[in-house]
Amino acid sequence: MPAEYKYLPAYDVFDLSGSVTVSRALTLRLVVNNVLNRAAPVRPSPPLEAAERVNTSPSVYDALGRSINIGATVDF
Repeated sequence: MPAEYKYLPAYDVFDLSGSVTVSRALTLRLVVNNVLNRAAPVRPSPPLEAAERVNTSPSVYDALGRSINIGATVDF
């Protein structure tokens, strides 16, 4: 099997998260994954490799790109 089917190049993403306590009863959170929206590395799909018929490896890399999550904790 050719080497391009076995290895992906190095791939780094920048994730950011934080929280702020607004009051004793309210905490807000923000999480941004893949801040720079870097595209996942693409690899060729070998014709006989049935379990890996995708052009990325979603079990290792997030193929969806940037995600933003906002949350709050309210105590009452």
